[in-house]
Amino acid sequence: MIHDRDTKFSVEFKQFLKNKGIQPKRLPIRSPNLNARVERFVQTIKYEALNHFIAFGPRHLDYLVSEFVDYYNKHRAHSSRKHLPPCCAEPPPEFETIRLDEIHCEEHLGGLIKSYERIAA
Repeated sequence: MIHDRDTKFSVEFKQFLKNKGIQPKRLPIRSPNLNARVERFVQTIKYEALNHFIAFGPRHLDYLVSEFVDYYNKHRAHSSRKHLPPCCAEPPPEFETIRLDEIHCEEHLGGLIKSYERIAA
């Protein structure tokens, strides 16, 4: 768990997390951009994935989060990267026309999110 240096994260709270097997990590001093990035990612995962499911325990929640993180890093378009995923080194080649039978639909999170790709020749 990553958190800022707010006083609401008391010693008792940190000890509770450690007892549950969760390693709390505090953000460095004077790093407001890191906190904003963490909060934005938490908002993104909540709105794009977790709000659409009822998690049936920690194992199911871990599965949903890991599936979304995989999708987020390998498939989801990011506007700051010219709509490329973070793990993509170069933009895909451009095609003039694509027939429907050349398109493959890949589903993530049980069909909640769909990605479309051109089938390799």
